[in-house]
Amino acid sequence: MNILKRSFLYLTRKKVRNILLFLILFVTALFLMSGLSIRSTTNQAAEKMRTTLPACLKLQPVNLSGPEVYDISYNEAGEIVRTVKLPLITLSVAKDLASLPGVSGYYSSMGSRILYTGLNVIPNFNAEYRRELEKVGNTSSDEYTSTKTQSQASRFLIVEESESHPYFRNGSMKLVAGRHLHADDNKKVLISEEIAQKNHLTIGDSISGQSFDFMTGQLYGDVYQAEIAGIFRMNFEQQLSDYTMESDILSNAIFAPFELVHWDNIQYNTFYGRNVRAAETDPLLGDITLFVDDPDRLKEVEEALKDYTGVDWNYYTISRDDTNYKSAAGPLLTMTLFASGMAVIMIAVALLILSLVITMWMRDRRQEIRILTFLGLDRNSILSQFLLEIGIIVVAAFLAAILITSPVTNLIGDTLTDFANPSEDAPAFQVDFEQETQEIYVNRAPVRQDHFSYHISCRTALITLFSMFIISTTAVILAFRKVQKSVYIVSSKEGHPFFRKHSTQIFCAGSMHSIHRAVLYLIRNLGKSFLLLLALSVITGLFLTGASVRSASLQVASNLRKSLSGYFSLSPNYENENFVNEINEHTVCTISEIEGVSEFNAMDLIYMDVQNVSLEPGRFTAEGNEKKDMTRIHGNTNSSLNEYFILNFLELSEGRHIESHDKGKVLISTELAEKNHLNIGNHIVLVFSDEDARKGVPLSNTYKLEITGLFSVSEENSSAAELSSIPECDIFKNFIFTDISTTQKIQQDLNPEISPLYSAGAVFLVKDPEKFSEILASIEEKHLINTDITTLTVNNNAYQNSVAPLNRLNSLSGIILVVSTVAGIIILTLILTLWERNRVRETGILICFGISKKSIWFQRLAECMCVFAIALILTLSLLLPVFHKTGDWLYKHAEEAVAETNTEDSELKEDTVDFQLHLSPPLVLLSGLSGTVLIGVSVSATFLLNTRHRPKELLAIIE
Repeated sequence: MNILKRSFLYLTRKKVRNILLFLILFVTALFLMSGLSIRSTTNQAAEKMRTTLPACLKLQPVNLSGPEVYDISYNEAGEIVRTVKLPLITLSVAKDLASLPGVSGYYSSMGSRILYTGLNVIPNFNAEYRRELEKVGNTSSDEYTSTKTQSQASRFLIVEESESHPYFRNGSMKLVAGRHLHADDNKKVLISEEIAQKNHLTIGDSISGQSFDFMTGQLYGDVYQAEIAGIFRMNFEQQLSDYTMESDILSNAIFAPFELVHWDNIQYNTFYGRNVRAAETDPLLGDITLFVDDPDRLKEVEEALKDYTGVDWNYYTISRDDTNYKSAAGPLLTMTLFASGMAVIMIAVALLILSLVITMWMRDRRQEIRILTFLGLDRNSILSQFLLEIGIIVVAAFLAAILITSPVTNLIGDTLTDFANPSEDAPAFQVDFEQETQEIYVNRAPVRQDHFSYHISCRTALITLFSMFIISTTAVILAFRKVQKSVYIVSSKEGHPFFRKHSTQIFCAGSMHSIHRAVLYLIRNLGKSFLLLLALSVITGLFLTGASVRSASLQVASNLRKSLSGYFSLSPNYENENFVNEINEHTVCTISEIEGVSEFNAMDLIYMDVQNVSLEPGRFTAEGNEKKDMTRIHGNTNSSLNEYFILNFLELSEGRHIESHDKGKVLISTELAEKNHLNIGNHIVLVFSDEDARKGVPLSNTYKLEITGLFSVSEENSSAAELSSIPECDIFKNFIFTDISTTQKIQQDLNPEISPLYSAGAVFLVKDPEKFSEILASIEEKHLINTDITTLTVNNNAYQNSVAPLNRLNSLSGIILVVSTVAGIIILTLILTLWERNRVRETGILICFGISKKSIWFQRLAECMCVFAIALILTLSLLLPVFHKTGDWLYKHAEEAVAETNTEDSELKEDTVDFQLHLSPPLVLLSGLSGTVLIGVSVSATFLLNTRHRPKELLAIIE
C-alpha cells in the first residue's frame, strides 16, 4: 500500500481527530489571512499618504553674533550695508540646494510683519477689549487707540514661493482662486477666503497696509499697496482662546513677497530716527527646510547635501523630519502594528497548539509506527505519510477559510479602524504660537480614516498557505522525532505494555485512595504533568494580569473622580452686538446650588495704579509712559479657583488664598514682595490712574489692602529678555488678586449708576467630573443664561486626559480576561480530551477492580487540581517581582497611545497618576475559584465522554 492510500485511509477512519485538526488550521488560516490583508491595505494607504506628506531635512544654524557673520559698511546714501563673510546659506545658496537630486523645494522662515489694514478681520481679543473700553467711556487714551488699531491689523507672512510654505505643503491651507506668489513678485499678496468675503474682495483688488506703534496705536510711514494675486482656504478651524490676538488668527493672515521686509525696515528706522539698512540682493536665511518627496531618499539627500562645498556645515545642524507623516498616518500605523501582531501571534499560537495536539496524537500512533517498521518501511517513509496527511488537511482548511475570509477581515478591519481613529471632534491640525520668534506653527494631527474595503490578494493567500505548511510541517516533524525515539518492538512474550508498566498499581488499586493514585500518576508521567503545568501557568498568569489591570484601572479612575475636579466658567460674550452682562449674584448663586457644583468663584477684572509698590518693569517703563504703575486687579470670591491657579500658571507659596468673607485683602507675587520688601500683613495702596482722574474720578479715592498671601509664577508669559516689550499689566509677576467686595466697591466708585455685576464672569468647580452633562443640562433647563451673550466653557481636561489611558487599560483587561478564559477552556479541554483517550485502558481496568466511576473522576480532578495549585504558586512567585514594572509599562504605553490620537489641549493633564498592579488576596482567591470551576467543568466533560462506554466495552478497547 502506497503512502497516499495509507494517508487517505487514516483520514477517513479518524474523523473526529481530523475535524479538530481541520478547525485549528481553519482558524489559523482565517486570522492569518485577515491580519496580512489588513496589514497590506493599511501599508498601501500609509505609503500613499507618505507621498502626499513629504519628509524633509531641517537645517538649523548655530548661534553666531552679528560681528561674526557680517561685515558692516555704509553706501553713498548713508545706508547700512551688511555683507555675509562666512560660508552660510543665503538666498542664492538655498536655490542651489533646492536643485539637488531628490529635493523638491525649500522653505525658509522669513518672519512676519504686523500692519494695520483697516479690513474687517475675524474679531477676538482686541475687538472685545475695545468694546469694554468704549463701555466705560475710555476712548481718548493711547490704550484705546492701540487696541482699536490692533483690532484691524493683520500678520503679513513673508514668503518667497508661497506654494512651498508649510501651511500649503501639509494641507492646512489650500489655494482656491488665483495663483501662488513667486520669488519675483512685487506688491502681490494672498488673502483668506473669510477676509475676502467679509470685505467683498476678489482677485485683482488692492489692499493696503501701514506700520504702527504698538504702544500708542499711531500709524506712521508710507502705505504698502498690494494687489490680491490669490485666495486661500483654511482646511481646519483654529481653536481660539479669549486672549488670542487678531494678528495671531490664521484666517486674518496675509502672505506677502520678500520685498516687504526691506520696505518695513525703511518705515521703522525712518520713524524712530535710526539708520536705514540697504536692500540685500542675496540675504542670509535662517532655518531652512528642504523638502524630500521620497522619505526613503532622506539619507541619500543628506549625503549629497554634505558634499555641497559652498556651505561650511559646521555652522549648521542637520536633522531628518517626517513628523507630519507620522502624526497624520498615526491611525494607519497603529492598524498596521495590530495586524502584524495578530499575524505573528496567530503563527506562534498555531505552532504551539499544533505541536501539542500532534504530539499527543503521535503517541497514540506508536503501535502503528512499530507495525509499519515491521513491514519494512523506513522512518522517512512513515514521516512522509504523516506530512501528507497534515498537508491534505491544510489545503482543505485553507480553501474553506478563503470562502469567509473577506467578511471576517472587513469586520476585524472596521473594528481596528474605530479603535485607532481619533475622536470625531478631534482637530485635523494643531496650531502653536511661539512667543519668542512670533511664529505660528501648524502641524498635522492624526487623520481620521474611513473604513477600508479589504481584498485577499494572491500574494496574501500564497503567504498564508506557505506559512500554514511551514507551521504544520514543523509541528509534525518535532512530534515525530520526539515519539520515534521511544518506539521499540514489543515481543508478544512481554505482554501488553500497559499491564507491564502498571501491574503493581493495577493490582493494589482497589486499596489505594484516589489522591494517592493521582499523585502517583503525576509522578510517573512527568512530561504530561509539566505540559499541563505550563498551560495552567500561562492561563493563570493571563487571568491574574487581566483581573489586576481591570481592578487597578477601576480603582485609579475612582480615585481620580475624587481628586481631579473639573470646572466650567461663564464669561460675558463681548463680541455679540447685543451684549449684556447677565452674570450677577443671583445667577451665580442659583448655579452654585445645583447638585454636583461644589464651589464657585465670581470674578472681576479692573486696571488700577499701585501707589507704594514698584512693579516689574515692562514696555511702559521703557517708554516713560504714565501707565508704568498700572496693573491688573483680579477680584475673587475664592482665588484658589481662579483659572491662573487652576491651570498652575501661578501657585500659592505662602499665606492663604482670598475667601468670600474677606474685605480689603490681596495676594501678590513673591517677586513683587521681595522687590518692595513686603511681607504678609503689610499693606499696599491702589489708586485710580491719571486717566481715570481726567474722567472725573476723585484721586482721593484710595484703597488700602492687607497682604494675606504670596504666589509664585510657575510659567512666565514671556522670557526675561522680552519683558521690556510687554505692558506691566500683562506680566504675571505684577498681577494682584483681591476680594470681590473690594473690586465691587471700586466699580461702584467708578460708575455709581451700574448695578453690581461680575465683569470677568465666574468659575464653578465640579467635584465629580462624570456629572458635567447633568449640571449643564440643568442650567439649560432652568434658562439661567443666554448662550448668545454669555460664553459657557467646560474645562474637564485634567480628568479626561488622566482617565483616557485607564479606559484603554480597562478595555485591554477585558480582552485579556476573555482571551485567557476562552483559551483556557479550549486548551484545557483539548489536553484533557487527548489524555482521557489515552487512559481508556486504565479506566476500564480500574472499573474491573471495583473502583467506582466517582472515585476515578475524583482522581482525575485531584491530578489537575494538584497541578493547578503548583501553577498558581509558581505564577504568583513569578508575577510578584515584576508586577509593579508591568503596571508602569502598561500605563506608559496606554498614555502614549492616547497622546498619538489626541491633539487637543492637555495643559491640565496630571502626571501624578499612580497606576500600580497589586495581587490582592481577593484577586488571588477569584483566580483560584475560576481555575477550579474551569478545571472541574473540563475534567467532567472529558471524563463523561470516556466513561459513557460500559466496562466490557472499555476492556475491549484495550486490545
